[in-house]
Amino acid sequence: APQFMILMTSQNLDYAREALFDTAEMAGADPTMPKGLRRMIGIPAPELRQANGQERTTAPMRRLDPEDETSPVVGGGTFRIAAASGKSGGRSMSFRRVIMDELRQHTSWEAYNAGIHTMNAVRDAQAFFISNQGDRNAVVLHALREEALEGVDRRLGIFEWSSPKDSRADDIEALRYANPNLGTRNDHNIDPETLIAEARTAIRAGGDALAKFKIEVMCIGVPNLDPAIDLVAWWECGGG
Repeated sequence: APQFMILMTSQNLDYAREALFDTAEMAGADPTMPKGLRRMIGIPAPELRQANGQERTTAPMRRLDPEDETSPVVGGGTFRIAAASGKSGGRSMSFRRVIMDELRQHTSWEAYNAGIHTMNAVRDAQAFFISNQGDRNAVVLHALREEALEGVDRRLGIFEWSSPKDSRADDIEALRYANPNLGTRNDHNIDPETLIAEARTAIRAGGDALAKFKIEVMCIGVPNLDPAIDLVAWWECGGG
């Protein structure tokens, strides 16, 4: 049986498949290695299954030292993916690592419970939750974030890049909090002028456009994606 089981769930299974294929490629499943990676000599390629509902990659068991029959046996780890919208989410299996992508899309605890309880019998298990902010329907995200900020559970950590809650969308300094690559000189830099232009467009449009900008770009949670009251106009007229 595999020694190390990893489960990744996502609302969009295509995103999870991309992570699966990248993992398999890094481990050498594809001998052509289009990204320039090369399989280590002497280490066999992992198995990659792509059948619907059975997507996984498994590293074969091997001896740490192939020439020594007493050398420890390693490998056998399996990386699986599952749709977060499904009810199974890895039930009946035990996973040492669980990765849940786009946690803000979890509007109930069903998928969370299906995945998280697969680690109950694993002493050194870890779960990773990846997400932007969400609206009031993101019940799992909000509950875990609040618990982490309050320090209720010392095992729960939060690593967040977000603008201060009441920031204007076109505040360049506030935008830096949520976009560490803003104005940097690297291959992933974000152009400040472009971001400010997008912010001002969102402010003029208000409503859904502004709410989505705050979520996607500023990582600020909003009560509703399409609010009845334009909060920017409300604040500017002294309503706040």
